Amino acid sequence: MKTLCAAVLGVILALSGARLAGADDRMPKPIDAGSFDGTWYYTDPAYKIAIFMDRDPTGLLRVRYHVKTKGGSEYETDAGGYARSIDDDGNVVEVLFTTQLAGPNKMTGHYERTLHLKKKGKVVESADFEMYRAEGGRKLVVSYPVYTTEKTDPAGHTNKSSETDILRLFRKASEMVVDFDEIAF
Repeated sequence: MKTLCAAVLGVILALSGARLAGADDRMPKPIDAGSFDGTWYYTDPAYKIAIFMDRDPTGLLRVRYHVKTKGGSEYETDAGGYARSIDDDGNVVEVLFTTQLAGPNKMTGHYERTLHLKKKGKVVESADFEMYRAEGGRKLVVSYPVYTTEKTDPAGHTNKSSETDILRLFRKASEMVVDFDEIAF
């Protein structure tokens, strides 16, 4: 009986290890090749995103975040990471996308999107993230370990939910910053 239990436990551990190894394999590995500088893009059925990175005259890396929805509304953060716009339904949207270098090949940051609903409620999506280059410097991995959504109704009642391990893989469009409309999504 002990042998059977040990064998079953061994199979369970082996299968768990294989499943975990498979999850890690889907995540591209960080590399030193390439540069953050340039234009990166990501596309999804609901929206298109671009991240523009360039250097100011002192050499400090500046990051801007641009989103265009399927409905046509769009916004782009300023050099400080802030944007305010109107969405497809006429609601006010405020976005904060801040980054800082965490080494020569890694960046960390915070994303927060607040949707002020016309009916007096609001939705806040937020997450800390890390970014790094992968696949010969041609990909930018943006990883959100925990992505939280908090919905507040007009009466002030709040419902909070979260997702874990969200991964977005951006492609490099150009070594320099180009206009959003020049990206071949």
